[in-house]
Amino acid sequence: MCCGTASDTFLKDYIKKFNCKNKVLVEVWLSGGCGREGEFKILFNLSNLKEIKKTTLKTDLKNLIREQNKKNKASNASSGLISVEEDLPLSRLENCREPLAKWKL
Repeated sequence: MCCGTASDTFLKDYIKKFNCKNKVLVEVWLSGGCGREGEFKILFNLSNLKEIKKTTLKTDLKNLIREQNKKNKASNASSGLISVEEDLPLSRLENCREPLAKWKL
């Protein structure tokens, strides 16, 4: 608590580049109001990707988020962490106050 949520710009930039480079369209959804400081969940629908592209995306996202967490902590030691969860059941969105909506890239 204290610092609000991290910026999602780095994720938007990555997804735009991934879609363009791979000539695919990864659907991305956002559910907000999931915590006391405005936490939100970004959900990626990978069902239309081939297995190799799914693996690439997942690996890249994990690395990207690890690096972003380091940058966030370096600039503000009390910054919250960004995490990756796979196969998130919809029941985990029940505490979010905002409805699931397409994420604007």
